[in-house]
Amino acid sequence: MGNGQCSESISCPLNFCKKTKKPMPIQTMFKLPYPLPTWPPGESFARGTIDLGGIEVCEISSFTKVWATHEGGPDNLGATFFEPSPIPDGFFMLGCYGQPNNAPLFGWVLAAKDVTNDPSGEILKQPIDYTLYWSSESLKIKQDGNGYIWLPTPPDGYKAIGHVVTSSPEKPSLNKIRCVRADFTDVCENDSWIWGQDNQNFDAYGLRPTSRGIQALGVPTGTFIAQNGGGASPSLSCKIGEHVGDWEHVTLRVSNFNGELKSVYFSEHNGGRWVSAPELEFQGGSDGIGIRNDTAKSKMVMNTGERFLEVAAEYLGSEIVEPPWLNYAREWGPKIEYDIEVEIKMVEKLLPGKLKKMFDKFIRSIPSEVLGEEGPTGPKMKNNWSGDEN
Repeated sequence: MGNGQCSESISCPLNFCKKTKKPMPIQTMFKLPYPLPTWPPGESFARGTIDLGGIEVCEISSFTKVWATHEGGPDNLGATFFEPSPIPDGFFMLGCYGQPNNAPLFGWVLAAKDVTNDPSGEILKQPIDYTLYWSSESLKIKQDGNGYIWLPTPPDGYKAIGHVVTSSPEKPSLNKIRCVRADFTDVCENDSWIWGQDNQNFDAYGLRPTSRGIQALGVPTGTFIAQNGGGASPSLSCKIGEHVGDWEHVTLRVSNFNGELKSVYFSEHNGGRWVSAPELEFQGGSDGIGIRNDTAKSKMVMNTGERFLEVAAEYLGSEIVEPPWLNYAREWGPKIEYDIEVEIKMVEKLLPGKLKKMFDKFIRSIPSEVLGEEGPTGPKMKNNWSGDEN
């Protein structure tokens, strides 16, 4: 545990309430169905720590439970809040971890160490105080004791990037957490919902950098944010019509700390969604990965590991030569447009008089995009080629 290395083992003294009749999913720790491979030597991949230019960080995935509630949040199963433990010598906690109880425990937070050896320009500093941001004392809910969420007060020029959670109303020790120098921080936004209740003016969310992608500098820390006043309304979108082609793909998000699979992105038309590792179905080790469906299983399986072609890897320089089609910037496939007048007349011939007017009015109310088809742009022209897939 010394020399700045993080433990890759996962242990968690959960000590959940014995009155719970049925074990919650979070009481089971998720583990990949096959051991991590032995990665070839590299400059920084899967070494356990990463140097971000004066601040060294490591990933902590072992926790000690601090407080849990057994209702509210996703599936109304509550949430549990943890403190990373143990933390390697020389590293410091940046914030606590929270997760809904409706999924196996599969989380992490970063711990950090200042490696500049510059007392006049420290990257990490203790908070100067704490503010009690929220407590569960007044809530009439199923919970294991009371929970208290504290917001560190950073020194001038520094920022707090996580909360401290306690089971006592006493302020935490100032040595418990570290704040980060402002020039080593980036703007964050809410990620997935962790916990809250309709009748309570409080929510907890995960955090992620606002600017994301392979060129972005922000690094997620695994911590959460507590908010009084409710969360923002989600943005919604829908797609209608069809097109003559598509670029579907999957993206694997792998931890740079230890090479462990964290999540998979399944694309669909212009969008898609990230699925965390515990939500995946694994077959025969790494053969066949898909979204788990407990009600049915199709025999149609595409094994992406059997046949693949490396078309781009900028970090390898000239080792990988991009094929010409990858840089084709126009839309793929023909553009087809329908003459709405011709289409209407063809159908009107089959309809009685009253229905003709209704049909005509309906057709003209449909967006014009529905009656046209265009090929999609190629994968390199998509935002997710160099940005984050949402």
